[in-house]
Amino acid sequence: MTVRKALPILAASLALSACGMMPGNSVTAIEESAEEAADAGTALTESLSSPSLIVSTEPPGNDYLSLGQFTRYSRADCDIPSGRHGAVEETIRKLRDEAVKRDADYLYILGTGDVFERGMCDERMFQLTGKAFAERMPASSGDGAGGGSAGASADSLTARLEELDALLERGLINQSEYDQLRQQVLDEAY
Repeated sequence: MTVRKALPILAASLALSACGMMPGNSVTAIEESAEEAADAGTALTESLSSPSLIVSTEPPGNDYLSLGQFTRYSRADCDIPSGRHGAVEETIRKLRDEAVKRDADYLYILGTGDVFERGMCDERMFQLTGKAFAERMPASSGDGAGGGSAGASADSLTARLEELDALLERGLINQSEYDQLRQQVLDEAY
């Protein structure tokens, strides 16, 4: 009786171990193909980057201000790997073009994994979402020394106040925090 119960378990474990021995199904082959895909994704984002815009699958640091999130689409046959790869490349180019229109310095391709694993394909349409960022201006020293003009400091002050307004509107800070930060910005400016 116990042999009858153990036989299906033994057969299943033999089948599973045999799958690992089949050519092309080894763990190292799977790891190598994953590494190749990641390298191809890195090469793609680097080729689409320019001195004025970084395209990346990593979020930027705190030195960047969000300019918004947007989604772009491309026709694709996602059942074929080359069709999906082509759609990924085309859609990232569309995201890059939108980021350039928004005067972004950084484009973050949302998702997890390498760039070719991101996005979604449904009914022959591939969609990918990106988020554009602009580099924050460095805070002025406030000592009045240096060759900065009054117009440049007024623009910086305006930008910082607008940034606070945007944070309040998006609900990232409350009214009390807004008032405190606004006062700090004004105190530093004058």
